[in-house]
Amino acid sequence: MLDKRYDQLYSVLDEKEDKHLLLSLLQTELGKASQFKIHFFHNGKEDIVIRKGFFDEKCRVWETKKGKVAVCFVCLDNNDQIKGYRTATDIEHIEAMIPNTMEVMN
Repeated sequence: MLDKRYDQLYSVLDEKEDKHLLLSLLQTELGKASQFKIHFFHNGKEDIVIRKGFFDEKCRVWETKKGKVAVCFVCLDNNDQIKGYRTATDIEHIEAMIPNTMEVMN
C-alpha cells in the first residue's frame, strides 16, 4: 500500500514516447521531491529492494548503454541519515513525497 504522503511518480516508461523527454521530466520531478522511495531489483540480493533517498545537485537520471533507466540519488537509512550515493537500475517504481506548496509555486 502506498504511503499517503507519497505519490506514484514512475512506473514503466512507455517506449513509444520520447524517452529523453520522459527522463528529463523524471529528473525534474525527483528534484522537487523532499524525498522518495525507489523500488528496484538489487542484483546482489536477487530481489526487489526499497531505498529511501533524495536528489541533490550531483544526482541525475539517464539511460544506460543497455537501454535501462538509471537513477543516481542520495540514499538514506531508516533514521534518515545519509548513507551515500547509490545508483538504481531495473526500477519497478518510484514514490515521491512532493510538498503541496511546490505545485503552487510552479
